[in-house]
Amino acid sequence: MSTRTKVIFLIIGAMIGAAVTYKVTKDHYELVEQEYEEGLEEGQPDETEDQIDSCANLSFKQYHKLARMYTDYSGPNPPDGIDEESDVCPPYVIPEALFTEADDRYDQESLIYYAGDETLVNDQNEMVPDPESLVGINLGNFGEDSGDPDRVYVRNERLMTDFEVSRIDIAYGARLKTVRE
Repeated sequence: MSTRTKVIFLIIGAMIGAAVTYKVTKDHYELVEQEYEEGLEEGQPDETEDQIDSCANLSFKQYHKLARMYTDYSGPNPPDGIDEESDVCPPYVIPEALFTEADDRYDQESLIYYAGDETLVNDQNEMVPDPESLVGINLGNFGEDSGDPDRVYVRNERLMTDFEVSRIDIAYGARLKTVRE
């Protein structure tokens, strides 16, 4: 077999392979698109587009950090929804390193969570009336990206504040009794 014949067979094989690959890929993505459209017709919300739209006003640095959370499967969980009142991402867990970088745009506050009676207090030892407005649903994420099983770092975009939440395994009421005695 001559070199010319080998080259012709190589080119024909490459063309057949490309055509088959194109057809299989096209069929696959048509099926994916059809399933997506059927989901929209059934009334399933498109959460991804809502999250992207409502987080569109983030700075490049904020966007990059959020995007990393979506792709770093060993990292923190991405926000689950959007705070409809302020149209920003809900509070989410951040790594300790991000908290210690002390980004000038974010204030930093320390909170204490008394696990005995599930009470959250500020650094003045005053009860926080609505913990979810500050730290969202992240009081169950202690130890996540903090290196300490009794600590979690939470970013609240609406308040432009990073919170360091420390957990104590006693009740707030028991702590008050001890302080008063």
